[in-house]
Amino acid sequence: LDPTKYDAAKTKADQDGKKHTCDQWVDAFQSPDNGLNGITLNSGFDATSQTTAVRNAIKQLSFCCSDGKSAAFKNHAYLCQDPKDWLPFHTYSGKETNGATIQC
Repeated sequence: LDPTKYDAAKTKADQDGKKHTCDQWVDAFQSPDNGLNGITLNSGFDATSQTTAVRNAIKQLSFCCSDGKSAAFKNHAYLCQDPKDWLPFHTYSGKETNGATIQC
């Protein structure tokens, strides 16, 4: 989408509460046995041609984008009767997700 929206210095805590910058998160995701291993994120990157695992890894890093839209972002506003009602950052958890929290 818009590479200028990437904030390399933005931080997010891991499961142990330790904060890491977006650059550190991307490096971790690109390490062996992780979702972006072997993937180069540059101007030629096309999320639509990637595997589901790669697209999911990219979506997990969307917090690094100031607009919250990763390269794998899709506009699902058409799901609502009035597309202006779409809440892309709304989260949900319940029995359908086995208690896991998912984001629209």
